[in-house]
Amino acid sequence: MREWRAGLLEAGVSSTMVAKSYRLLRAILNTAVTEDELIIVNPYRIKGAGEERATERPVLTLDQLYALVDLMPDRWKAFLLLKTFASLRWERSPRSPGMILIWNDALSAFADSSSGCPASFS
Repeated sequence: MREWRAGLLEAGVSSTMVAKSYRLLRAILNTAVTEDELIIVNPYRIKGAGEERATERPVLTLDQLYALVDLMPDRWKAFLLLKTFASLRWERSPRSPGMILIWNDALSAFADSSSGCPASFS
């Protein structure tokens, strides 16, 4: 079991995916122990293997945010500020093709500007 997990990590599978796989397999084996009584003990116990440790995501500084807002068409400025300061999730935003096109254009212009933009935003 430890070799399988180590092999996944060495093969480049993300630590998050390996942790999720570990939790699933451990749950299956726990069911085999407690409910189905097919095995006596769960052999798959690795301390900390089910914990996910996500890296910190880069965020815009306030100066970068306001530079990005300045590049947006007027009709989207309030939307961007509301989304940012109200901590609304981007995947729940309206996804009209026009919005995506305008957003991508603004991000491209922002990434090319002297303000700079974290790589994950461009």
